[in-house]
Amino acid sequence: MALSLRLETLVQAITPCGTVLDIGCDHGHVEAALIERGIAKHMIAADVSRDSLAKAKQLARELGIENLVDCRLGDGFAVVGEDDHIDACVIAGIGGLVISKIIEAGDAQARKIGRLYLLPSCDTEALRGYLREHHWMIEEETLILDAGRIYALMCVKEGAEQNPGGIFDLFGYKPVLRGDALAKQLIEKHRAAMQKAYEQICRAGADDSHRAQQLQENLAQTAELLERYF
Repeated sequence: MALSLRLETLVQAITPCGTVLDIGCDHGHVEAALIERGIAKHMIAADVSRDSLAKAKQLARELGIENLVDCRLGDGFAVVGEDDHIDACVIAGIGGLVISKIIEAGDAQARKIGRLYLLPSCDTEALRGYLREHHWMIEEETLILDAGRIYALMCVKEGAEQNPGGIFDLFGYKPVLRGDALAKQLIEKHRAAMQKAYEQICRAGADDSHRAQQLQENLAQTAELLERYF
């Protein structure tokens, strides 16, 4: 089964294990790939949408793996039972703010799981901030260019986050530290947007000295990141 580049990267990042929980399973493509490749022995596919869950069930039946995919209708970690032993959890294809709320609502269940693999569709900065503030460590982060957009895949476990926050929440602490070319692309795009906004304020002669100062500080920070790590 052909996967998008970001889902393919996600599947390849998961360490072989027993049971994987997929929150927001949608059509069940991740389940199919993990089972067929022998990465997971058992899947719990969860979604709040009956239609999406029905498609995941149908795909599992077509592939002959329905006995290895347990489809559950429900919201987030609420589908997890006391007798479930889950080795890893995937949350992909939804916004970082929503992912943060899912983890917060199921905090106790989430912390019992060895690894969380998070692939937000947007609001990545907010998710990084939430993880840092709530004692989740981004063990590894990979930036992915797929269909013209840059996504962040985070492997997360309980622990103290090294990311100091601030501007690093925008681009990813680990990608910046290792000089990732996609992190550089994000920084340059951000710097260009800030430069444009600053020039617009200057041309308009607007009485917004506070905003202008903020933009100047932001431009200085991005210039420092580029000089130091790239």
